[in-house]
Amino acid sequence: MEEWGTYKLSEISSFKTGKLDSNASCEGGKYPFFTCSPETLSINQYAFDQKAILLAGNNAEGNFNVKYYEGKFNAYQRTYVFTANEKKVIPYFLFYALKICLNDFKQMSQGTSTKFLTAKILNSFEVKLPPISIQAKIVNLLRSIDEKVALNNRINHNLEEQADSLILSAIETQSIGSAHLRDICSYVTERVNSDTLNNENYISTDNMFANRGGVGIAAKIPGGKCTSFKAQDVLVSNIRPYFKKVWRASFSGGCSNDVLCFRTTTGTSSFLYHLLRSDVFFEYVMSGAKGSKMPRGDKLHILNWVIPVFETDCIASLEGALEEIDDRVAITQEENRRLSAIRDSLLPMLMSNSISINDLTC
Repeated sequence: MEEWGTYKLSEISSFKTGKLDSNASCEGGKYPFFTCSPETLSINQYAFDQKAILLAGNNAEGNFNVKYYEGKFNAYQRTYVFTANEKKVIPYFLFYALKICLNDFKQMSQGTSTKFLTAKILNSFEVKLPPISIQAKIVNLLRSIDEKVALNNRINHNLEEQADSLILSAIETQSIGSAHLRDICSYVTERVNSDTLNNENYISTDNMFANRGGVGIAAKIPGGKCTSFKAQDVLVSNIRPYFKKVWRASFSGGCSNDVLCFRTTTGTSSFLYHLLRSDVFFEYVMSGAKGSKMPRGDKLHILNWVIPVFETDCIASLEGALEEIDDRVAITQEENRRLSAIRDSLLPMLMSNSISINDLTC
């Protein structure tokens, strides 16, 4: 087995921070804008053009995140931008090496109301590295999984666009009038004890992904009661609605009070979901949102959203077509969950040298 070594981050990389405030972002900007949020924002000016590992430098609870990016981008003043010394470490390997250390960073962070990482902490932090040839094999395996997940996400994006086109065409050619959102759905008010839930079926705004990216595993489950949801309900994060966090439930569980849970009253859950994932819906929610730093949608205002009305046979046909698309999306989402689970189980073992990459690729 080829020898691994232990190195301080300062020995294998350099880093700097961005220069901008977090509110420098703009919707639809040309370049990614990395802040300490799990979501990547956008901006129209770039300050970096490189292979970079982006590490969030502060978080209220110490839940830091790390990302990899190649190209032009900008960064918040508390986001660390790492440049790998490629003679010693492959940039993507460094990304994976830091990814498994996020809990360590949480324990080492400073601060009370907000946890933060200092340059001193990062410079002295140690990671294990194998020779470059082994790094390349590990990166090739793990990145192949990441790329398959990304491909599936692009496939699903195209399917969702097909669904959007179906609804737009129906509105233009077959709509017979208008109604309000409250006429086809209602908010779910049933409650469930959080101690009956687990990290996979508890949904909060923290484990909902931006830009309609679905949901992930919850980092924690607060005590008390929360909203009980069922399969086919539509969940929408009500904090900073412009992140467009929406998910059509594929199982039952519980969600936090900052997540709105919609249930169809007309038996058209696919139609409801595709209405609520539209840009027009989120623009409407923002038009009545309250608060500037962290806006929240107004629940009464949301139910007053004007929606199209169709003849019974038309809505039935539309619902059937949308369900077919949703079923195809669900298949690739399930594949992504399996792939992500495989990657996340392999990652710590490969990065700690508890299993050999040669045993997996021979």
